[in-house]
Amino acid sequence: MNPNLSDLLTQTDRVMNSAESWHGDSDSYAPPKVHVGVDLGTAYTVLVVLDEQYKPIAGEYQFAQVTRDGLVVDFVGAVDLLKSMKARVEKKLGFELTSGASGYPPGVPQAEVRATANVLYGAGLDCTGLVDEPTAANNVLQIKDGAIVDV
Repeated sequence: MNPNLSDLLTQTDRVMNSAESWHGDSDSYAPPKVHVGVDLGTAYTVLVVLDEQYKPIAGEYQFAQVTRDGLVVDFVGAVDLLKSMKARVEKKLGFELTSGASGYPPGVPQAEVRATANVLYGAGLDCTGLVDEPTAANNVLQIKDGAIVDV
């Protein structure tokens, strides 16, 4: 697990708790455009919400053993866990999350990639994208002269 993840989520919670613009009656305004990412990791499941400028505004992670080596081994457990995480984040934000993207380890069979998408669907998120993890890491880190290697 990224050692900075806990600090990042603590900071986003601090922003969320002080940002009244993210709370309120969902009937009185249109929800802001957000980007949702889900990582069904081997040790932790992570859900993060970014604003339109790709700055984190909410997130949650929880220890889980619903995947092993990139393969979903407990589909029902993964869906239930993601549903509960999604509900808690939605409560903080004051609006529903409707779509999200996820990553998968390189080299896994397409059936396993689809299983990851189906976990998102099962939790109430339209799966808008799936990308292999090294490519996702490169997109975040924007490495130009180097390589991301998934060992």
